[in-house]
Amino acid sequence: MPLASGVCHFKNGFSILSQISGSERKNIAKILLGCLVGVLPLEVIQAVTALLDFIYLSQYTAHDSITIGYLEDALACFHEHKEFFKTAGVRDNFNIPKFYSMLHYVEAICLFGTTDNYNTEMFERLHIDFAKEGWQASNRQDEFPQMIHWLSRREKISAFQKHLNTTSSSSPSSPLPRKPLISIAKHPTHPNCKISTIEKTHLAPFSHFILRSC
Repeated sequence: MPLASGVCHFKNGFSILSQISGSERKNIAKILLGCLVGVLPLEVIQAVTALLDFIYLSQYTAHDSITIGYLEDALACFHEHKEFFKTAGVRDNFNIPKFYSMLHYVEAICLFGTTDNYNTEMFERLHIDFAKEGWQASNRQDEFPQMIHWLSRREKISAFQKHLNTTSSSSPSSPLPRKPLISIAKHPTHPNCKISTIEKTHLAPFSHFILRSC
């Protein structure tokens, strides 16, 4: 396709991409219909057009009965022409979660508002927090248990911090008593101490068992 302003040019095609990001999917949607016109049968063009219409209509930041009707018409048109993919042997069925979720878009928009109120970007963000950072914290060998341990500790620290914030900011009339904030030194006052010495000096027996289980 010729170069155009605001349109990503996949010079090697997008079928060779092993992983596709959200922005790449949006860029593919912009040029997909132009790539198919004149190459595939009209039934396929109608199905893809209806699917793209549904995608863009569902992203509206405001809806009324007219736009909801457009959304329903686009979905009905897609289901009417999708059978070509089965007869051509592209797929045996359309039992795909994303296609199933399309059946509930209109109902969800009517109940909860436009789709810009809820999307999958939060889960993309959680992937960074729960997977990438956990992987970086591991030693890259038998990483899965280490990542689980790392996440568990993060959750415990977060829960404890929330508890401290709640108790320290409670009003005098609140049933929760005020508690002083706990400060922890950045550097140990007695570095390189043996565990046995710490247990005796600070009256903390069985510390080695607790540390071993963490």
